[in-house]
Amino acid sequence: MSRILTVAVETGLRPGDLQTLSRNDIEPSKGEHGRIVLRTKKSRGRNYASVPVTPRMAALLAVLPADQERILLSGDGKPFENSDSMERAISHWRSELGIRLELRLYDARGTAVTRLVRAGCTLSELATHIGWSFQHAAPCSSATPRSIPKWQTTSSKRS
Repeated sequence: MSRILTVAVETGLRPGDLQTLSRNDIEPSKGEHGRIVLRTKKSRGRNYASVPVTPRMAALLAVLPADQERILLSGDGKPFENSDSMERAISHWRSELGIRLELRLYDARGTAVTRLVRAGCTLSELATHIGWSFQHAAPCSSATPRSIPKWQTTSSKRS
């Protein structure tokens, strides 16, 4: 379960995109860990999310078996059927992980946005990473940096 939460927070992808995330979505880049580039399901493939692979995400990818195509698998080692099945898996372990019951997997997306804004991402970078339009990203980008307490983010570096 911690792998699901780690990937969710490190990428900011929607649960539906997390469910289908595969090695094929990761593009290598010189001198870095690469980028996750995928067409988002919510946009029916019209929009792309382009997310840098953070060191934490790279470490997670490095320990995956070489023949494992999907990044996230269910407890039985099979791909999740849909994002609801991922949410059910998280719900099952929520109390053991010490996560408040009202939080959902989708909330990790907000955590990722907070971290990006705190790291100083521009409006363009924020929109590109998350797969949003500029209009949707603008309120987050302009209002959030000073209003988010530092304790709400785990990193002050860009990730």
